[in-house]
Amino acid sequence: MITFPEECPRPNLKSNYRYPVFESKGIDAFNAVVYQHFSDGPYFAAQVHGPFDVDRVLADYSCHLVRGASSHERRKGGRGWKREHEQLLFKMDDGTFVFVDSDVSTLRAFASTREAASRWAQTLSAKYQARRRKQWRGSFAVIGLGKTGPTTSLVEITRSFCLDAENLRLLYGDECATWEPQLVATMKAKDTGTLIFRGPPGTGKTTFIRHLIGKLRRTHRFYYLPVTQEELLTSPQMVEFWVDENRRHAGLTKVVILEDAEALLENTGTGRKGAVANLLNISDGLLGELLKVQLLCTINCEVERLDEAIIRPGRLIGYREFPRLSPAHAQRIAEKHRLTIPVMSDYGLADIFGTKLDDGPKPAVRKRVMGLRRL
Repeated sequence: MITFPEECPRPNLKSNYRYPVFESKGIDAFNAVVYQHFSDGPYFAAQVHGPFDVDRVLADYSCHLVRGASSHERRKGGRGWKREHEQLLFKMDDGTFVFVDSDVSTLRAFASTREAASRWAQTLSAKYQARRRKQWRGSFAVIGLGKTGPTTSLVEITRSFCLDAENLRLLYGDECATWEPQLVATMKAKDTGTLIFRGPPGTGKTTFIRHLIGKLRRTHRFYYLPVTQEELLTSPQMVEFWVDENRRHAGLTKVVILEDAEALLENTGTGRKGAVANLLNISDGLLGELLKVQLLCTINCEVERLDEAIIRPGRLIGYREFPRLSPAHAQRIAEKHRLTIPVMSDYGLADIFGTKLDDGPKPAVRKRVMGLRRL
């Protein structure tokens, strides 16, 4: 809770408000204040990228705070809460508004002159720039549907990340150590296209996706779209959503992850073609050339059952089978990590590691919950 000392009065927000105020689709409580203030006058914005020391900014400018929102997550084991990200809006003495968003590490200044906006943005950036943490694991954004349209929630990868060539060979076979660099190079070279990972549950598809998220963290931004939210694929709001994401994360190729996507992508003739066509238009159509979106699907079914539009030549930029492992292969993995495995006719990686792969895999309580949803 923010408290304001008596010697530091709250800024008067009503002095510049006039009615009626223009409206804009998607404006939230933060933007509304800014747009109301500048609705009938000059308006300039300047943006700089962080990360920033949000706590220091708040401590120094608490008197000027006019809006604030924070997201918290319960710590592991239920021991209290930790702050995930924070959004703060300040109104400075000269009428300049400053918006700090720790979720996307940006600071924006809004002023009546271009010079004032640039000066505030550059001054605050220089003073409150935080030391950037090494993000070895990477992150992905979960796409959901909020009151005003599609939203994202950032999730940091907490389990296994970049696998070296030795571990790629050990977990996925000798050929994977050669194929993986080719896949990474293709994903960097092509802005659009579809990738399909096929295999039974527990064979390491999601672990390999985590590896890609970590390895491509500087060039790609990954999104997880639950297949239960398939209505988002046909929503007109998604075009606006991707345009906004492209603006916020300019220069990064977007990768949409669809786990267990066969129900959505199968050629069943049950009316799902509209959703498929919409997604393909984003990932590989004319719109894709602007938005730079790749589609990464995991499936359990045979490839022949997929809609032909998904796998046509030129659209599929990556495909890999993730089969169950032979007893000899599974034993090599178990010996490497000092694990004891039961006798089975074949194995998935989940059978060996108990559905959990860390930097150094360890035995764990088996939970039959697979995929990125475990995070």
